[in-house]
Amino acid sequence: MIMQDEKKLPSDASADTAEEAEQLKEQKISAFQQTRMKEAQTRRANELAERERQAAAEEAAYQAREEYAKLLNEDKIDLIRLKQGVIEDSDKVFPHKEPEKKYTVAERIGNWLYHSKWWLGIACFCVFIIGFLVYDHLTKVDPDLNLLLVSHNYEIYLNAETLSDMLEKDCPDYNEDKKVLASVVYVPASKATMEGGGYTASYSTNLLVQMQSDMCMLMICDEGSDAYLEPDNMFVNLAELYPDYDFIDGYRVRLDQTSFSQWLGLKKNLNPGTYLALRMPSPNMSGDEEMQAAYDKAIPVLESLLEQLASAPPAPELSETESST
Repeated sequence: MIMQDEKKLPSDASADTAEEAEQLKEQKISAFQQTRMKEAQTRRANELAERERQAAAEEAAYQAREEYAKLLNEDKIDLIRLKQGVIEDSDKVFPHKEPEKKYTVAERIGNWLYHSKWWLGIACFCVFIIGFLVYDHLTKVDPDLNLLLVSHNYEIYLNAETLSDMLEKDCPDYNEDKKVLASVVYVPASKATMEGGGYTASYSTNLLVQMQSDMCMLMICDEGSDAYLEPDNMFVNLAELYPDYDFIDGYRVRLDQTSFSQWLGLKKNLNPGTYLALRMPSPNMSGDEEMQAAYDKAIPVLESLLEQLASAPPAPELSETESST
């Protein structure tokens, strides 16, 4: 008996192992089934919700159709009653419209301004710009003659008004606007302005443009500006035209040997070699006829300047206070 019991022990152990494996398998199967059941429940809930939504939409559509059919039926009944003379009027067949509101003139203007404010703003801006340009064109006075000042002596330019008066003294009214006007165009000529970069490059560009046009035939230069010009090839030999003036040397009217400083009231000395010159009428960007016309206009003004420089400036008029003292 003992031997038989000992033989049964291995079989009992194997049986227990099989039971445990079966239990684990059932647990795995049950967990998988639970997941599938949850997914099925979720799908079922979504299907029910969708059915309820569709049913509600169908019910709403049905109610709307019923309501519309009811209104049509009532309209038909009222129309029949109108034809039979049972009733004389029907709000359903002939709905009463509210009378159109009548606006006052002020309300109409205010409404139009409110809806057109952006276009009105743009129109006002355009009118302002056009008006400014027209006013500037009508009131702008073109100078009859221009003088180009190419020098680093800023004091001369500060007295440009007095220099313009000297130019205007015997200047004809070339543009026939019943006004004689002369202007001074200033180009500071120095190493910093002519050879520097940045915004100073505009000075050299301006000088180049002036040399290519007939705008300025009379020029005031000095030794500092000669480095950026070609005076021997661009100026007229004034000593041949006006040999009676001892302050003329070749193409130079030496202003330091004249009363130029006294005329302008300069407090500082002129730059070395400051002179007045007349450009040759050589064609550049302007044609031959334009250059020659500008040259002919500059001659009378130059002759008037020479006469003024050869004489002393007039004494300034004394005020009443100064004359009394």
